[in-house]
Amino acid sequence: MPVKDTDLQFNFDRWASVAKENPERFENMRSQLLEQVIQQSPEHIRQRMEGLQWRIDQVRNLSSTPLSACLRISKMMWDSVVGEHGLLTALETPEKIINPRTASDHNKVINLHKIVGSDKT
Repeated sequence: MPVKDTDLQFNFDRWASVAKENPERFENMRSQLLEQVIQQSPEHIRQRMEGLQWRIDQVRNLSSTPLSACLRISKMMWDSVVGEHGLLTALETPEKIINPRTASDHNKVINLHKIVGSDKT
């Protein structure tokens, strides 16, 4: 059964009712809404959103229960906020985001003139 555009507008009670009465239709509506949101997003972040949604879908597919999936996805979210390279770090130390290179990241410059000059006979 095709999904109408009016079905994709978010009304919690409607979505909860569909999830309870027809889980397959709910999943179809959920997928279409997510795809619509991703396609309407700015092009420069669309690929990242698609990748994130793929990761979420894989967690859902590989989890033994919906609760397990929910907990794992919640952990992913918290890691992106408070993890090593998360939002909190970016807000506390924006210079790491703006200028991520440190002195140790720079390559050494070798003076080839010295090397080539020393090989002359």
